Amino acid sequence: MNQKIVLKKQVFVAIILLFSATAFISCEKYTYDPPKLDPNKEISFKNDIVPIFTSNCSCHVSGSQDPRLSSTKAYDALTKGGYINTTTPTSSGIYTQIAAGHHSDGVSSLDRQMILQWIRQGALNN
Repeated sequence: MNQKIVLKKQVFVAIILLFSATAFISCEKYTYDPPKLDPNKEISFKNDIVPIFTSNCSCHVSGSQDPRLSSTKAYDALTKGGYINTTTPTSSGIYTQIAAGHHSDGVSSLDRQMILQWIRQGALNN
């Protein structure tokens, strides 16, 4: 009787090990390369940057939080509010917030690249 229980346990363990090995072997690793922005693309504040704010920054667009990023106030709020650093673009306040701050989850990689490229191009009001 004891041998039957031991045998059943061994069969059960063997099935579990076989199932686990099969599941582990069948896993595949997928990689995802985010889209890359064309480094020669001229970024327009009005056409490229403002829509990023509109779709991702509702509290700032509505004016309930600084910087005010509505389409009519965003440029002045960023440039006069100290959020832009054209000398060291990656240290710009607006970029650090979307790259590593609490807004980083909502802003896509392509949008982050676009904001950084806009700053590198001189943060023009175009």
